[in-house]
Amino acid sequence: MRVLASALQGLLGLCGKFGRDHRGNISIIFGATIVPVVALTGAAIDFTAAHNVKIKLQAAADAAALAATRNYGKNWATRQQIATDTFNGNLQSVSNADNIQFSIVDTGQSHHVDASATVETSMMGLMGIDQMHIAVDAEAISPAASIEVVLVLDNTGSMSSSNKIGILKQSAKNFINMMETASTIPGKSIKIGLVPFTTMVRVDANTYKNASWVNMTGLDKNSWRGCFYDRDQPYDIDDTAPSTSKPNTLFDPDPYNGFSSSKCSMARVKELSTDFTALRSRVDEMSASGNTNITLGVIWGLHLLSSSVPFTEAVPWSDAETVKIMIVLTDGENTQNRWTTYTNSIDARTQSACNAVKAKDVLVYTVRVVNGDANLLRNCATDTWMYTDIQNANDLNATFQKLAADIINRHLRLTI
Repeated sequence: MRVLASALQGLLGLCGKFGRDHRGNISIIFGATIVPVVALTGAAIDFTAAHNVKIKLQAAADAAALAATRNYGKNWATRQQIATDTFNGNLQSVSNADNIQFSIVDTGQSHHVDASATVETSMMGLMGIDQMHIAVDAEAISPAASIEVVLVLDNTGSMSSSNKIGILKQSAKNFINMMETASTIPGKSIKIGLVPFTTMVRVDANTYKNASWVNMTGLDKNSWRGCFYDRDQPYDIDDTAPSTSKPNTLFDPDPYNGFSSSKCSMARVKELSTDFTALRSRVDEMSASGNTNITLGVIWGLHLLSSSVPFTEAVPWSDAETVKIMIVLTDGENTQNRWTTYTNSIDARTQSACNAVKAKDVLVYTVRVVNGDANLLRNCATDTWMYTDIQNANDLNATFQKLAADIINRHLRLTI
């Protein structure tokens, strides 16, 4: 650039000589036009350099604001440092900017960033302009939004091998921890529900033994331990509201107080809740025992996400500001439901249940742990990329972290 400046200075000197030459009009015309041409050319070079710096400065400010907003659960000093490190990291490739300034302000539901820099000019110095000042700002906004997510987790006997149930418990609690941190972002509401399943699901018996949707006909409610098996068909695969006027829509307790080998000692369902401590406690209850009925887990996940009985903690389906999500995990194929041990027959019910969930615009993630019907789980997921195949139980924690990160980053919709 210095060589080019020297050449242009020489050209301007030559223009002066042309201006003093009185031998023809050509000298007047040339002298009158070359100066603005040179000035414009020099300005274009400097403006291009300054514009490139501004683009990078804006990108760094945007990234800093987003990074701070994603970490609302952390204290202000930590967020400031995260934002500063992000800003500086994005400017490492910028070598032609000086006097870089950065500031960030927490506005309550967003972070506002101001940044500025100066760029030394190369050509415009000939016109007395030695530097250009650049200023940008960015604001990452956390709009009001909600997430309701249900963990539908296999608690069958095969989960005892390779300590899959132990790793699953820790992974699920880590998932809850990540979502709890995200819930501290102003304007966000995050609820989580839990459905441990075998060929049964279990609720808190004392809470629901007198519920109108429970069919206690011929059973001693005081000895009931809270286990249910499938509803009568066709209601075993949909969210039809139970009604005492239609007894076959009611939910049937396991008449033997333990339909599978678990004998109704399994972990209890946890309704959608913001009580993350209680959720972790329910996860701690999980143990591995019994046979597999994925259909039951999926459809009870749908019941939790519905605002109608048997559970009413969810927002209505019409609430456009709420994203509803289900994560289904299993390590085996269907082996038993209320009517049969024929896997193909149970698989058909599972696929119908998955279709009913997706018809409600619930986003379904599925996870296969070492064993199980890959095609069934892949088809159950909302999209093929939302199906994960794990070949080592030790990968469970990383998988749940990825799921939590995807849900947080994709659906909380931080915006600039």
